[in-house]
Amino acid sequence: MDGNNGHRIFVPLNNRDDVDRHTRIYMTGDTDLDDSNGLQCGNNFQVLDANATDDDEATLLVPCEPIEVGDPGICFDVFATGLGGPGGSANVDVVCEFDETCIDCDIVEGTCDMGNVDFDVYRGKGKPVTEDITGVFRASGCIDADTEDGLLCGDDELDIIFRNVWIFNVEELLYYYWDYDNNGLKLMQVRFCDSEDCGEVISGGGNG
Repeated sequence: MDGNNGHRIFVPLNNRDDVDRHTRIYMTGDTDLDDSNGLQCGNNFQVLDANATDDDEATLLVPCEPIEVGDPGICFDVFATGLGGPGGSANVDVVCEFDETCIDCDIVEGTCDMGNVDFDVYRGKGKPVTEDITGVFRASGCIDADTEDGLLCGDDELDIIFRNVWIFNVEELLYYYWDYDNNGLKLMQVRFCDSEDCGEVISGGGNG
């Protein structure tokens, strides 16, 4: 627990007895969360706070690379598998928010609105089942270069339109976390694999 050097996060085994107790697993690409000078990306995965059993919060640092027109940056495909003895499940509500210049920005698969469960992981009988959860780590939207110019986002050539990019590459992302409701799932394995499809980033104003 003290070193947080492992590739694991500890969460309460069962939240069912306390309906108000969910675990928040924060994920961030910012290496200096107290710095107000914008996104500072890390280059690897690192558990910053592994213990969610004390205050119901944990933190995972993820790699990122700010998007540019023509370059969506790095990305990963992500897979979740329920392991351990049969029985148990986990409900994951992905919660995130972008700043006001990011128009219609959201995760590709589902929505970041609180209260919408974006995926479930079960450990049934037989062979464990792996779920592709890449969509909750990808985002699409439009970054408005000038919110007061009266133009719709995407009409100005300085606007940036992005589709299916690694969400942590978007500097306008304010926060991202999993509201993790565990119901007896003893182990969830999450694998991040290098991806060959990192989405696209284009300029607005009809310029592709």
